[in-house]
Amino acid sequence: MKGGIRAPRTVGGTWGYRIDLGAVPGGGRNQKQVAGFRSRGEAEAALAEALAAFGGGDRRTVAGYLELVWLPAKEREIDRSTFDQYAWAVRRHIVPLLGPVRLAELESGVLERWLRRLAGAGRNGGDRPLSATSVRLVRKVLSMACEDAVDRGLLADNPVRQTPAPRAAPFERVGWTAGEARRFLAAADDHPLRAAFQLAVVAGLRRGELLGLRWSDLDLETGRLRVAQQLMIERGRARLKPVPERERRTIALPPSLVRMLLEHRHRQDDGRGVSTVGTDDDDLVFRAPGGGWLTPERFARVMGDLIEQSGVPRITPDCLRRAGPLLLAHRKEP
Repeated sequence: MKGGIRAPRTVGGTWGYRIDLGAVPGGGRNQKQVAGFRSRGEAEAALAEALAAFGGGDRRTVAGYLELVWLPAKEREIDRSTFDQYAWAVRRHIVPLLGPVRLAELESGVLERWLRRLAGAGRNGGDRPLSATSVRLVRKVLSMACEDAVDRGLLADNPVRQTPAPRAAPFERVGWTAGEARRFLAAADDHPLRAAFQLAVVAGLRRGELLGLRWSDLDLETGRLRVAQQLMIERGRARLKPVPERERRTIALPPSLVRMLLEHRHRQDDGRGVSTVGTDDDDLVFRAPGGGWLTPERFARVMGDLIEQSGVPRITPDCLRRAGPLLLAHRKEP
């Protein structure tokens, strides 16, 4: 039994999931399809629960154990962001492929085929491959769950330990050279989000900090920025949350970046006709077209387009901040 997620087919459509229940007499497949979910996260959670239910709610299966035992226990023990990461691994990459398998049948051959599928064909065989880093994370989550099953007497030992953790590919990039960073910023110079990319590189802001930045956190007269809020995805929904106390900081901005932010503010005010600074929503510095929250997914998509346009190596959004020190150290680089 396998399952998959179906994206909306029309603008304003809903997410759904599909479960393959096996072959039917005379050929063909017996499939169950359910739609009506507002986000991918909701569809993934429903799929995982459905796979567990079709397994009879058997806690001795991978889906049943992870959904009915391990995740509920973890939800009480860890913070929300860590739990969401575990749930992402379970519901998107483990249960859809291994859900009906009994824990006792998780031997090295089954697990190695699963890991190869994650690395080669992505989740559910339809998306792009996972990076070696992501595969290692998903493997670690399953290994933690199996260790817990050993402690509960459901497994004699942890079968995941018998599988090698994938190594990072030699071509995986974690940052740019100073020249590559300049090429990317030059490509972003005419984009409405150019100030966001400059802040990420020059000021070292993380993606969530950028998307949660408010005008009230900026003092453009003195050129200072206060990092106090971030936009996070929890249970498939965007939420504004305070930055943890240890990560709060004040950053001095160069005059060129202050001018860029002033220009961005003027364009933003002109675009909505009147400034509505003062509310949590409308005080955000960076917003999506039409005024909604700029989600991490949309930001990553824009960044990907600019990367392709500039011809620089593809990196993750949070690796942007590593380019700042290089730019400062190589100001005279041609």
